[in-house]
Amino acid sequence: MLRAALTGVLVLLMLVLSVGTVLADPPGNGVSCPTGRCGVGAVDPGAAGSPGAGPAIARSVSNDVTGGSTESSDSGAAGDSVVVPACTEQPMNPQPAADSMWWRGNSPADGVIVQWVCTGGTTPATCTYCSDLTPHFAATGAAGAGPAAPPPPDPAVLAQQAYQQIPIPKPDIHMGPNPDLVAVNIPVWLWVSRAQVAPVTVTAGGVSVTATPALTSVSWSMGEPANPDSGGATAPVVCSGEGMYTAAPEVVAPEVIPACGYGYQWRSLKSRTGGAGTWPVSASATWVITWTSNVGQSGTITAPPANSVTNLQVGEWQTVGVYAGSNAGG
Repeated sequence: MLRAALTGVLVLLMLVLSVGTVLADPPGNGVSCPTGRCGVGAVDPGAAGSPGAGPAIARSVSNDVTGGSTESSDSGAAGDSVVVPACTEQPMNPQPAADSMWWRGNSPADGVIVQWVCTGGTTPATCTYCSDLTPHFAATGAAGAGPAAPPPPDPAVLAQQAYQQIPIPKPDIHMGPNPDLVAVNIPVWLWVSRAQVAPVTVTAGGVSVTATPALTSVSWSMGEPANPDSGGATAPVVCSGEGMYTAAPEVVAPEVIPACGYGYQWRSLKSRTGGAGTWPVSASATWVITWTSNVGQSGTITAPPANSVTNLQVGEWQTVGVYAGSNAGG
């Protein structure tokens, strides 16, 4: 009789311990899969808006979550089993209000509320498996929260990229009316050929920038000194607008002032030019790139000067007088 009583007490004690084991998991822990394996603690979501409010159900899980794995349920029917689902951590949609307890003092500006979402499993009818696992805060960029969206590209940076693709041409120098017959005190016409340079468009991240080049001015350095004895540089001739392209007519009267021109004061003697017998002439073209974008920003980029160089011989026109007399008494 005493042995039977002791046996009954032992059985009762084992039942109490079993119940304690079943209820050991705190409500709302949920399933965690940090290493690709679902752990214990699947919960009944309970009432709407109260994840994890239902009773805990202890589960033992075997194998990984890649499919085909099974787990047994201590609370289900004998032999009852489920296929372990694949679990991923995903942001809640929609996000809880800023005063929700899930934020735990954090700000929505610092991160998001995420929860584990598991798919592909089968469950006993008594448990909604992996549907509302305990949410928690994850800082922006943290594992599970997903990468933060990159900022849109800076239009000014795209404008620089477009500018780098524009072939800035060197000026094509012209002087006249006849570059082989240039003399002091006679105006020399200066002009360059028109260069057609197409605009370039660069697009990235939804931002589009178009850069359009334009020749704005040409600065001419005519090569002669202010004084061949004392030196000093002469001021450059700067031309803009249509004057940059106005060519000299075939016949020009000396008194006609060119749209863009220069009058030499000194002949290019070898003694003045280091033996070259010519003055070095250079044309420096300034190109400005105007860019616009589809996001409202715009601006300009000034390209480094594009230079061309040539040499010009400068002589002197002399008037020769011819006297025609008569022979008396011929």
